[in-house]
Amino acid sequence: AQTDRRMGIPGEDLHGSHPATEFVAWYNGHPDYRDCHFDLSQERAAVVGFARESDGADHASSMDELKRLLETAGGVAVETVLKRRSPKDPATLIGRGKAEEVAALVRAQGLSLVVFDDDLTPAQQRHLEEIIPARVIDRTRLILDIFAQRARTNEGKLQVELAQLNYLLPRITEKFGRFEQQTGGARGGIGTRGPGE
Repeated sequence: AQTDRRMGIPGEDLHGSHPATEFVAWYNGHPDYRDCHFDLSQERAAVVGFARESDGADHASSMDELKRLLETAGGVAVETVLKRRSPKDPATLIGRGKAEEVAALVRAQGLSLVVFDDDLTPAQQRHLEEIIPARVIDRTRLILDIFAQRARTNEGKLQVELAQLNYLLPRITEKFGRFEQQTGGARGGIGTRGPGE
């Protein structure tokens, strides 16, 4: 597999598809992430995918992989939502109606997290957070959270922190409250942890 030159992550880059089994095997054998233990509190989440007819079995495989990554991060997918629509909605990715459907599932199931299989733009994430009463993250943020949990050496922590800052930079707004939601705050949880947390 190719290696991301920024962090040594298997795959072409942080925004590409990362086979979960290869990904887990890689960081379990990496010296920066040995002797690490997860707090498997099983944070309850919904996973959301954008399905197109041309995707076929590839999309189902991608969703299964996303669920395994979520489990690695200490969560569990209790709801799966697929949106079949083309083109993607520039405001919310999945459209206002489907976003409200996800919001209803979050309220009914008492979920605290929604994970999107597709990368979200800063604007899409902001719009979704205004509709859905839970933290909203994408696949890239989930992978960064796994590394944040596993980083133990100073070099490893710095690499993860740099990647997180590069991810968060375009998402920072003028409101400090929203920045706090992006980076942590009192509640914590998947998608909010810093290196070593």
